[in-house]
Amino acid sequence: MVFIRLRFLLACLLACVSLSAAQAETPVRMAYVEFPPYSFTGPGGAAEGLSIDLARALLEEAELSFIPAASPDEMITMLRDGRADISTLLGLTEDRLARADATDPLGAFGSALFTKAERAGDEVAAFSGDRIGVVRGSIAVQIAQGIPFAKLVEYETPDDQILGLLVGDVDAVVGATDSFAARLRLMELDRAVQPVEPPLEEFPYAFYVSPDRPELLSAMNTRIRDTLTPSELSTLNEIWFGSPSVDPNGELIAYGVLGLVLLLGMVMSISLSLRKKAARLEEVSQKAQATNLLVEAMNAVHSAVVVYDKDLRAIHWNDGFSSAFPKLVPLIERGASLQELVIQSYETGVVSGVWQTDETRHFADDLARKLRRGQSITRMIRGRNGRTFEATELPLGNGYFASLRVDVTGLLDQAALIEAQKKELESANEKLQIFATIAAHDLKAPLVQQSSILQVIREDIAEADQDFPDDVQDYFGMLETLSDRMRHLIQGLLDHARADEELSESELVDVNERMPSIVEMVGLPDNFRIEIQPDLPSLRVAPATFDAVMRNLISNAIKHHDRKMGVIKIRGKRIGDQTVFEVEDDGPGIPQEHLSSIFDPFKRLSANVEGSGLGLSFIKKTVNQWGGGIYVESRTDRGSIFVFSVPVDTARDFVGLDQCPMPSAALH
Repeated sequence: MVFIRLRFLLACLLACVSLSAAQAETPVRMAYVEFPPYSFTGPGGAAEGLSIDLARALLEEAELSFIPAASPDEMITMLRDGRADISTLLGLTEDRLARADATDPLGAFGSALFTKAERAGDEVAAFSGDRIGVVRGSIAVQIAQGIPFAKLVEYETPDDQILGLLVGDVDAVVGATDSFAARLRLMELDRAVQPVEPPLEEFPYAFYVSPDRPELLSAMNTRIRDTLTPSELSTLNEIWFGSPSVDPNGELIAYGVLGLVLLLGMVMSISLSLRKKAARLEEVSQKAQATNLLVEAMNAVHSAVVVYDKDLRAIHWNDGFSSAFPKLVPLIERGASLQELVIQSYETGVVSGVWQTDETRHFADDLARKLRRGQSITRMIRGRNGRTFEATELPLGNGYFASLRVDVTGLLDQAALIEAQKKELESANEKLQIFATIAAHDLKAPLVQQSSILQVIREDIAEADQDFPDDVQDYFGMLETLSDRMRHLIQGLLDHARADEELSESELVDVNERMPSIVEMVGLPDNFRIEIQPDLPSLRVAPATFDAVMRNLISNAIKHHDRKMGVIKIRGKRIGDQTVFEVEDDGPGIPQEHLSSIFDPFKRLSANVEGSGLGLSFIKKTVNQWGGGIYVESRTDRGSIFVFSVPVDTARDFVGLDQCPMPSAALH
């Protein structure tokens, strides 16, 4: 082997064109990592490997110096910041090419999944969700991420990977096919650890060159194109990669070596930095926990998941799928395609449908086409067992796709129950509205007659010039007060009942024009003041009901004020697609325990204040009918703010919002 190596180097020496004198005088600094047999530190402390020999052949007359690096990423960084001139052989990736220049490709790294011999017959899909070892910063990280739900465990070197696999820290490792196999042969472990078929991916490799050394890049490419032959590359590969173990009776030797390696590995692992390993394991553990939580969450919410490869063939499924669709599991175990699963689900009755076979096939093919174009498709499907699923097909990236089936049977049952309760509530409200209207009308007639009789009695007493005792006069006053209170109650009932009827009268209301008459109708006490913001926004509602809402809010602020003087502020603003109004007072405020029930019918906060308890309920019902919402803020010191919002394009359907879309602070 040494003779072959010397012969190759001699041939390169005779065939190469000499570098210029200037280049020969400039030392070439080569960064290298421990990646045997491509590059490693030999027993004598010198850099050795395929990359080293190939660099010497291409730069025969240049002086080479070697600088160790911790990872491939650090090598690129060293080229970038001028600490090194060339790297060892590295895979060509977009990220690396954006940071350094590269020579013409000299070969390719084939990658494979390696595992213990007892699992070597499994397919790659069987390792979905398993622990996969990779070298930190290598292309293997990107490749391993393509294995569905893989839990990546990062190592510093390939030897660390092998050790982790042998001691059971990982289920498999991803490595460069040739170099990893050569390392296994060197350690006589190539019968205990074997690649999984088929191989994973292949990446062309080349030397990376510092952007500061363009003449070096040009010289190396010239030699690659003009003097380096495929046979010479083959000779170098034979030198460094050797041949597979062929002794069919060597299992005892291999396993004896394996035991020795395990023992040595355990001793070596104790000497590693415990802090660094603990931090790495913690990071890996967190990633694994996150992945497990995702899978457990999908199972917990009755989700069925299937993952497909680039050919849309099933490679992974969760317990939720096996539980929800047991008839389809045998198909998945045989690697059925998405189209086959969809067709069989209808033909076997797993999913209800009235399609013919041709229609089902056309639907499945269309589904596959949309997925490959990067589209996600969601629809509702119903099983023959009465369960309903939200079905989604979506691309996952890296050439993988997934089907999700979320059991929404319970949600649909709840929605149906809510709809039925809504109809019952609407029917009850309609009956209550009819009753309120009839009751108000039936009560109003005798009340009017009673008030008229009291007025006639007072007039007759005045004409007769009769003096009645004070207590009789008080009784007349009480009757008039009670009649007046009854009149307000009946009017409140009528207003509450008529809120629906007046929606059809909506028109564009100029609030600035209407506010003076609204304030005049309220009858503002002498010591109260109303501050109205100029340029209030308009809104499309029934003018009479808008007047009634504002009158009630202003009257409410006056009635519940605890002082002889007060200020009421009215503001309004357009916010997005909402028109928002505020009515603020400086009264005593509203206790927190009453804020949630203040809009309930017949709710009165004080027995000392006259009122029917229907004013705020009428306001809320009316604003809801406009498609808006209302709420109240109570200040911690004094005062309260009633805030209601109405859509710019006022809705006519009952929305039932209890909150406005914007807080009142948006108006200040």
